[in-house]
Amino acid sequence: MSATDLYAVGFYADSVTAGEQLTLILHFDGSQWTIIKSPGKGVAQQLSGVFALPGTKNVWAAGASSQNGTDPETGLLEVPLTLLVFASGA
Repeated sequence: MSATDLYAVGFYADSVTAGEQLTLILHFDGSQWTIIKSPGKGVAQQLSGVFALPGTKNVWAAGASSQNGTDPETGLLEVPLTLLVFASGA
């Protein structure tokens, strides 16, 4: 990793699917951020940690998902399950 090769993960609420939370992986190349397509699992999905293999564009991310969705009052996953995601920015 360097100042011209950074990754960030999280989630976003998709307005097309009534606010469903979907995984988000971003890559910064020193001048701009781009979204890396990431697979997901579950109704609600949140990523909280990321590892990028040096010298490649392969990314592993960890977080949680829930088949039951998100509590509307707290925004927390109702029944969290471990979520591991692999994505390639190639």
